[in-house]
Amino acid sequence: MRSRAIASDQPIDPPTRREYEQAAVAWKRYLALRPTRPDAGLADGMARAFGSDALDRPDDVTTAYEVALRAKARAAASGGPAVTGLEWSDLYEMQVGSTRSSRVLATTARMAIAATPAADRGLIRARMRAARRPDDPRAQAALRREMRRRATAGARRAREEERRDAGNRSQADADRGPGATITLPDDRP
Repeated sequence: MRSRAIASDQPIDPPTRREYEQAAVAWKRYLALRPTRPDAGLADGMARAFGSDALDRPDDVTTAYEVALRAKARAAASGGPAVTGLEWSDLYEMQVGSTRSSRVLATTARMAIAATPAADRGLIRARMRAARRPDDPRAQAALRREMRRRATAGARRAREEERRDAGNRSQADADRGPGATITLPDDRP
C-alpha cells in the first residue's frame, strides 16, 4: 500500500484507491477467519486506510481500531506496553458515533476507566459523557472543567518538581563545603 497518500492532504489516486480496496477485502476475509491473536500492527494500518483521508469508512475504522486495541491489551497482559485509558476513551468516542451496541460501549468504558490512573479518571469519564451527549451543554462544560483541572494539576506538579530539584542542588552545594572547587575532566585529545 502507498501509505504516503494517507499522510498528505492530497486525495488518493485511483491506483492507490484500488490497492486500499483490495486491502479492505483482504482485511474482511482475515476477520472472517476469527483469528485468536489478531495482528495489532495490521489493524492499525487498516484503521488508517479506512480513515477519512483514504477510504472514508468510519464504521470500518472503528472495527479496525477496536481489533488493534484488544490485540495490544492481550500483548500488555504478557508483558508488552499497556493500552492507556486515553486510547480506550478514543475508541469509545468512535463507537458512540457508529452502530455499536450499548453492551460494547459499556465494556469499552470499563476498559478505559480500568486502564486510567485514579487521578485522571474524571477526565476520561467527562470525555465519554461528552461523546455520548454532544448537544448537552452541561456535559461539554464538565469536560472543559476536567481539562482545566488536569492542566492546573500538571503545572502544580511541574513547579513542585522544580522546587525539589532546586533543593537538591543547594544541598549538594552545602555538602561540598565552603570554598570547594569543582574540577571537570579535560576532554581535549
